[in-house]
Amino acid sequence: MKSATFKLTGRKAFLYHKFNISNLTDQKRVKEGNAGNCPSEWRETYFSEGTKLFIPDTYFFATFVGGGKYVKVGRGTISKKLAGTLEITNEKHFIENRKIPKKQKDLTSEHLTNDTAKDVYIDCRMVSNPNTKGRNIRYRLGMSPGWRTTCRIRWDDTIVSKQQVEASVTESGSLVGIGDGRAIGYGRFEVSDFVCE
Repeated sequence: MKSATFKLTGRKAFLYHKFNISNLTDQKRVKEGNAGNCPSEWRETYFSEGTKLFIPDTYFFATFVGGGKYVKVGRGTISKKLAGTLEITNEKHFIENRKIPKKQKDLTSEHLTNDTAKDVYIDCRMVSNPNTKGRNIRYRLGMSPGWRTTCRIRWDDTIVSKQQVEASVTESGSLVGIGDGRAIGYGRFEVSDFVCE
């Protein structure tokens, strides 16, 4: 097994999205706003510990495997092989230069802004539901370009080489991105200090 540590620096804004199991409960809850427009939706979409924001390992796995689709080997790509052997060794990847002003339970929209030039902000935009073609307003926590974190991965080097893994990680930053809004170019990043052990 080989392992590598590297840094990621955001070239584009990062938008959080988190599936909440509480949304599947059959208990009725008081809803804010109206159908398709819930201004407090952002409160349940991000990951934090205290005031530190983090990105979970599952975000990285899908992103790096997606980058493997751009690394050719023979007539195919290394994506499936990479998916079979890749491990993200840290469960939480803390953002080194972005944090929220208060703990999650105390944070309100008054503590943040919609100004995308700020380090952390509330992203508010119209989205289209592909099933109904209807439009909803989506509120997510965002981080402006320049966000930074460190990632550590492990893989079986008899299946994919160090060069192929590094290429996959680099391509995922250039062509895939991480987080929400990847289809429109959000979450793109640069990879640096790729050190293999």
